[in-house]
Parts: sequence; C-alpha cells; structure tokens
Amino acid sequence: MYKRNYKQKIGFYLNFIGFCIFLNFCFGLAYAQEKLDESRIYSVLKFDELLKEIYEEGIISAQQIQKDSGNDEMSKVWIKKIQKIYSIESMKKFFLSELSKINLSQENKEAIKFYESVLGQKIVNSELDSRKILRDENKKLEAGKRIRQLKYFKPARYKLYSDIIISNNFIEENVASAMNSNLAFYLGYAQSKPSDSKQFLEAEMISQIWHNESETRTRMTDWVFNFSAISFEKFSDNELELYLKFSNSSAARLFNSYINYSFDKLFESQSFKLGQALGEISQESGT
Repeated sequence: MYKRNYKQKIGFYLNFIGFCIFLNFCFGLAYAQEKLDESRIYSVLKFDELLKEIYEEGIISAQQIQKDSGNDEMSKVWIKKIQKIYSIESMKKFFLSELSKINLSQENKEAIKFYESVLGQKIVNSELDSRKILRDENKKLEAGKRIRQLKYFKPARYKLYSDIIISNNFIEENVASAMNSNLAFYLGYAQSKPSDSKQFLEAEMISQIWHNESETRTRMTDWVFNFSAISFEKFSDNELELYLKFSNSSAARLFNSYINYSFDKLFESQSFKLGQALGEISQESGT
C-alpha cells in the first residue's frame, strides 16, 4: 500500500469529482419541475435511468479508489458512504424539491414539448447511450480521433457540433460547475481538520483550484467534443440544425438556466459530502 500526503490524495479524488460532474453536462435538459406531470416527464426524459447511471458511476469511482488505497477495511466504509451520497432515492427527492420551486411558464412547456418529439427522444436516448459508452477509456480515445478527423475532413459538420456546444454554453457552464464542486469537496475535507488549521487549508484550496483552471478547461473541452462525436454521430445535418435552432430559443435557454442551477446545487452537495467522508476516513486511519 502506498500513501499520499493530503495534497496528492485530494488531487486524486478531485479528478474523480471532476469526472463525475463532467459526465453529467449533457443531461442538464433531462429534468422538469414537479408541477408538470411527473410520470410524463420521467417517462419521456428517462429520469429514472439517468439517476441509475449517476449512481453506477459513483460506485465505479469508489471501486477505483478502493483499488488505489489497498485498505480493505477502509474501503468498505468508503463504499458504504458513496452508496449513501449517490442514493437514487435521495437524488430524486432533491431534484423534486428543487424543481417544484420553478414557476410553470410557456417556455418550459415548449422545452418539454421538444423532448416529446421524435428528435427530442432521439437526443435523450443518444446522450444516455453515449454516457455509458464513454466509461470505456478506449472509446474515449476513438471519439477523440473521430472528432479530429471530422474537424479536418468535414469542417461544416464539425461547425454544427461546435455551434450546438457554444449555444448551450456546455463548456463554460461545466468549467464553473466543476470548480465550484471542487471547492465544495475541499471544504468538506477541511471539516475533518482541527479548527485552527481550517482557514489555512481553505485559502490553499482556493488557490489550487484556480491554479488548475486551465487544465480543467482543457480536459472538459476535450470531453465535450468527444461526447458530441459519439452522441451526434447518427444525426443528419438537418436534425442537428433543428437541435441548434431549439438550443438558441428562449425556451431552451430559460429551461437550461433552471436545470443547471439545480444540478450545480446537487453536485456541490455531493462533493462536499464526499470530501467530508474522505476526511473522516483519513482521520480514522491516520493517513
């Protein structure tokens, strides 16, 4: 077994946190408020399937941490904590509570109608499938090659991908979300430290997060385009044009802003609890 000092160890888990957050960017549209017909929204937008996928990703990451730590007793406690943090029931409860606060508007109705369309359903299913595919590191490499080939051999289609990404503000939103969640992770970790050292830790953490901003942006930009290479592959140019038109609409922008806010709150809460859990285990084990 090898041990890291707290900076190295936190860096390792931050990669995990960033990955989990990063994986969720394209699904910001896949929710609606409780005031809308709940069964209709869950059925059309695969809500239950998405929560199961988020849970599975958390467990997979916990298994990687177990492999890295080499401490069976600690890993059992860690995995139990992960299961609680990523509980499907608690995630569902959180979203329903947050989204029930959204006032029903014409824009939200239009956004839901779009996802009930044939094209909307194709987008939802493709994004969920792509999310699963990109768990595989080899598939990520293949997607990277595919997007580079697209850029040079089919520049018009590459521009469509890029325009959709820019219109939805996927990169900027998720860079900010990742940094906020990383800070929440740090703050959660700091909770386990003596009170006289917390202030120093927090200042150092904020500095480290901003120091890593460029790396975070590069990593997320690559992932977003790799995701699009898989997710958009089976769409015609006309379908992508229609998706772009929707993305530029006030309905899509308003709906996105509501959903992104709720997602940010969820992942920041999970990140804080994850950091707190790691800190507690580290204190108990003396690592």
